[in-house]
Amino acid sequence: MGARARFSWTDIVRRTTTGSGIVAMAERSSVPLTYLVINGTNLSANAVTRFGGALGLGGSALFLADQRVAAGIAYLLFLLLDCTDGTVARLRGTVSLKGADLDLLSDRLCLFSAVLAFSAFYARSGYPLAAWLCSLYLATHYLADLRWLMAMRRRAELPPQFEALKAHLDTAGPQRASRVPQRLQPLARTVAWLTPSAWVCNIVFLLAPSFTTLTPVQATAVPLLMLLVTLMISGTRNWIVRSARRFS
Repeated sequence: MGARARFSWTDIVRRTTTGSGIVAMAERSSVPLTYLVINGTNLSANAVTRFGGALGLGGSALFLADQRVAAGIAYLLFLLLDCTDGTVARLRGTVSLKGADLDLLSDRLCLFSAVLAFSAFYARSGYPLAAWLCSLYLATHYLADLRWLMAMRRRAELPPQFEALKAHLDTAGPQRASRVPQRLQPLARTVAWLTPSAWVCNIVFLLAPSFTTLTPVQATAVPLLMLLVTLMISGTRNWIVRSARRFS
């Protein structure tokens, strides 16, 4: 280990993995990049978030310019840095609400730009249904996010169980369901498997159009899958709020 290294590989792995299953696999794939950033640079977590966001937006611009492979590489680096910034914050003790808000804003801007780029690409390629589904997914996703954020604003009115359930959306894992009251176990397990599904869909959605030539059926299936997962997550979030109130 070089003289500059302040954190071991084991330290980084332990602080990187907050989920399980697919989520853990995606997070661990960012460990080499996190090791380089944390030990080889003085970049703050927020700087990593901004850099990742710039790559995500740049990927959309490249996709619109028909540089699909370059766009795919930019999207891939964005996804890795999206895991890296949180680990850097945890290791350096700089976790903050401002950083979490910046991370959320970066994610949403990059996804927004990617969906617009894909929609324009599909329309230009003669796939109107795929373009329409991308637009519908975008609208549904942001409306669902808006409803969830409004629920967060009112969470002081909700009972303590709500926080335990909400945590599963960010750190999913069936083994964590034991921390939730017994009567809420079925709901906790459902939420525990939604986040991995969303991760897989996001990866497919961002990378498939960049690295492969999609047929009309495949081009339609990808945004349709994202739309269905978004509706599932939105429905489960509403279920969480209702259940937390009902069991209070």
